[in-house]
This record gives sequence, structure tokens and C-alpha cells, in this order.
Amino acid sequence: MTQRKADWTLPTTYADGSAIPAEVLAKILTHIYRDGVEVAVSAPGATSVSFDVTEVQGQAYVYTGKSEVDGVVDDLSVASEATTFIVPFLVLSPPTGLSIT
Repeated sequence: MTQRKADWTLPTTYADGSAIPAEVLAKILTHIYRDGVEVAVSAPGATSVSFDVTEVQGQAYVYTGKSEVDGVVDDLSVASEATTFIVPFLVLSPPTGLSIT
């Protein structure tokens, strides 16, 4: 398992453009999805969350987020813009102590 951290900015308006009051902002939970599967849920009002995932070197994963308030998860609400993360390959150190006789 690998630990990753997601960071975001909370929404400041509803979909209709009206402002979200501060007391509502403090209640917003953010759900983080990887390839459509939920991998984390934030604390109320948080702007980041750490989570553990299984990864494959060189594999690309697509992350999105959705907001929830007052326990209402709206499957029709708009997801965040997708972010693609490619797991880097681990590069070996060179061998040491090489000798030729």
C-alpha cells in the first residue's frame, strides 16, 4: 500500500451561482474517487485528506472529487475536473564495488 494525499479548494458557490454561507462551508465533506471508486472522504470543512491505495509502477490513475453537505450525497452533482496521476518507476542505484581481474 502507498499513502497519497489529495488537496483541493472547497466550492464557494452552489451550482446556480449563489454563495455558500460560511456555516455550510464548515460542513462540506469531499469524496475522492480513483477510477470511479471512492478511496477517501475528508473531515468536515477540510481541504486535504491522506489515504492508502495499491499502485502499480507506470500505471495511470484518474482521480476526481465530489462535495457533500448535511449527509446528502447527490449522484447527479458535478464531479471535479479529473486529475491523472502516473505512478513513477523506481530507479535502481548503480552497483558498487565492481572490479575486473
